[in-house]
Amino acid sequence: MKYMRTNLSDILDRLKKSSLFKDSFWAVFGNGIGNALLLFAGMIIARFLGKDLYGEYGLIKTTMFQIAMFSTFGLGYSSTKFIAEYIQKDKTKLKSITLSSLKITLIISSTLCLILIFFAKNLADLINAPQLVMPLRFLGVIIICRAISTVTSGLLGGFKSFKELGMNNIISGVVMLLLCIPLTYYFGLKGSLTALLISQVTISILNVLSLKYNFKNVIHTHREKERVN
Repeated sequence: MKYMRTNLSDILDRLKKSSLFKDSFWAVFGNGIGNALLLFAGMIIARFLGKDLYGEYGLIKTTMFQIAMFSTFGLGYSSTKFIAEYIQKDKTKLKSITLSSLKITLIISSTLCLILIFFAKNLADLINAPQLVMPLRFLGVIIICRAISTVTSGLLGGFKSFKELGMNNIISGVVMLLLCIPLTYYFGLKGSLTALLISQVTISILNVLSLKYNFKNVIHTHREKERVN
């Protein structure tokens, strides 16, 4: 019995000291709680809107998120690899990798956003939902925010900032949950879409601020090492 307790204690100590465990914990915990909050918010929205309006809400949300995913061109994943690689090899290239990833994402997502705004009526007619023309145009900015949050999440992953990522996801989920209740209750579909937009703007801003902090921290550490050497 004493031997088993000793082994368990050793295992727990190793897990606490393991960076892999800490990173995995925050990645799973943050994403899990964030998604759970979004799911709960979706249930509340469905309750208030009813099946027909909730179907429209889901259609708009899915359309925006899918277009945003396409606009990143996989930079969310590739940026993780390159940031993690050049932190070890050449920190001077981190700035160009970060800025290039953000610029490409911003240009492509903004272009797709403008295309959606211009062809919103055609898309609404295609899905036989003319009442969605204005929501599609108004929420085109979600494409930009979602694309930026996806790429910055990848960049933060390269910096191993999983705790910040987890906290940002949780905060975004809390914002969505708190706003969707009053906005959906008083303004219906427009209110629920506004809550979705604000939550996406929130996580984009938080990710950019976290990325800025980590970037400055890495560069400062690099310069300090050069001075010592």
